[in-house]
Amino acid sequence: MPFSRPYFHAEMVDASILHKIVVAIADVVPEVNMKLSKNGISLMSMSSDHVSIVSFILPSSKTAVWESYQCLGEMCIGLDFKSLCQVFKKHNNNSLAITLKTEQSDDINFVFTSSDGKHTTAYTVKLLGIDAEAFVTPTQEYECVFQMSSSRWTKLCLHLANDLKCDSVRFLITANEILIETGGSEEIVKCSTTITPTTMDEPEGDDDDDDPVYLDYAMNTNAFIGAKYLKLFLKGAAFSDQITVSIIRNYHSDAVCRIYRIAPPCRQRNYPCSQKK
Repeated sequence: MPFSRPYFHAEMVDASILHKIVVAIADVVPEVNMKLSKNGISLMSMSSDHVSIVSFILPSSKTAVWESYQCLGEMCIGLDFKSLCQVFKKHNNNSLAITLKTEQSDDINFVFTSSDGKHTTAYTVKLLGIDAEAFVTPTQEYECVFQMSSSRWTKLCLHLANDLKCDSVRFLITANEILIETGGSEEIVKCSTTITPTTMDEPEGDDDDDDPVYLDYAMNTNAFIGAKYLKLFLKGAAFSDQITVSIIRNYHSDAVCRIYRIAPPCRQRNYPCSQKK
């Protein structure tokens, strides 16, 4: 019998790379259609409440990620990322081989191998039939873009969401400062944090609060973002030392290195739920 190549087969030395992606996305969009192609694996999916969009691409050309990569065509497969979190949980330090036998396969195989090659664990994961709307995110000209360290952004968002348990966060940005404050009307404790952007000739500080914050400013901007989404998106902070937040006034925000795209809360009267994208 002639040897038949699998429709998709890829190997990576470090399974933790894909694990971090799955964990970062699972709480926002638990079930996703992931695209397999010769160019890499990717997805773009919207949360069930139509508030956030999450996307990523892991190019096949990234030799630091893939030890080998082969895909005979282009197709989408439905995956339960919550279940995949459990699959990856104990295999962070292992290598990984992913195989989809044919285009008509009902499942996909994940095989983890320990670093010494003495232990192998295989999982067969059922594919889902997920009905999802096709959508395109428009190219945007952002009014404000600011960048800070991932650690500083994480501390700030966790303080607002966990310690103060605020409902939403307001970003009021001018040429000279970034004002971040809690936005709920019924909160017992209100918080207001003002950050002065770093100038190019300023020296870097020794702790997170002294890390540089760079601002690309076009006009005064005022936007609200749900605190629970900021907290969910923090899992994406593991991908980079820096976080870039891009904001359009009263429309939507991009957060966490453009992995996530979110709409403002419904209460903004100029943009009711039916107009969210």
